[in-house]
Amino acid sequence: MGLINAAFTFVLGYFIIEFIKKKKDMLKNIPIISNLIGEPSQEKDKVSNDAWFLLAGFVIKDLLI
Repeated sequence: MGLINAAFTFVLGYFIIEFIKKKKDMLKNIPIISNLIGEPSQEKDKVSNDAWFLLAGFVIKDLLI
């Protein structure tokens, strides 16, 4: 059951990160998301590595539980 939960978490997280990449300009005023987006000087289609680390942490948690 953990493998199914981890796979679902990965897919959902991946699509959320892709949504954040596409709507970066609209979401820059939200405090938590603005930290994950990164600085405005970065490329438009990039998201901070912290977002990927958070996703990996949640996937590992679901895999182990």
